[in-house]
Amino acid sequence: MLFLTCMQLGLLTLPFGLLLFTMKGVAPPGIAMNDVFRAALPYVWFDLLVLAVVFIFPPFATWLPSLLGG
Repeated sequence: MLFLTCMQLGLLTLPFGLLLFTMKGVAPPGIAMNDVFRAALPYVWFDLLVLAVVFIFPPFATWLPSLLGG
């Protein structure tokens, strides 16, 4: 879970930010790259929060799947 969250953060932040370039590619022509960066910031902060919670409380990573699996 930690690895996947870190990978998602890497794809959503600079210097690589492949997801940001994908979002810019499907955005209307009037949208600047700076707008895409600012729109992605809440998701970056939320991902950092999830990363911290799962790091501090590892059972949260398996809580929901255990409910669905029976």
